[in-house]
Amino acid sequence: MRNRESVFVVIFLGLLTGCVTTPEPNPIDVKQAGDADLACDYLAAEYTGNTEAASRKIDKNKRGDKKDVALGLLIWPGLADFNNAPGHEGNALLDRNAWLKSLAAVKNCDITTWPDQPHRY
Repeated sequence: MRNRESVFVVIFLGLLTGCVTTPEPNPIDVKQAGDADLACDYLAAEYTGNTEAASRKIDKNKRGDKKDVALGLLIWPGLADFNNAPGHEGNALLDRNAWLKSLAAVKNCDITTWPDQPHRY
C-alpha cells in the first residue's frame, strides 16, 4: 500500500511540473514614436531611469543563474527561469539608452553627467 501511494505522488508531481511556466521576456522597443521630439531634459531622465532599471534586472539575473540551475536540475524544474527574461529586458534597456544617447548627440545635449551603463548580460 505504501508503494502505491509513493507512485501516485511521483506521478502527480510529474504532472504538476508540466503546469509551471516561467515569465516570457517583454523587452522595450529601442526606437519609439515621438523620440525625435524629446527635449534634452527628458532624454537625460529616461536614460538615467533605464540605466537604473537595467542594472537591477541584470544583477537579479546574475544572482539567479546558479540558483536556477540548482533548482531546475536538482530539485524542481518548474522553479527555474530558463527564459532569461530579466537579462533580455535589461539588455533591451541598454540598447534603448544607446539610441537615446545618439539622439542627444544630434541635439547637442550635455551628456557628460549621464551615468555609465552596466555591463550587458
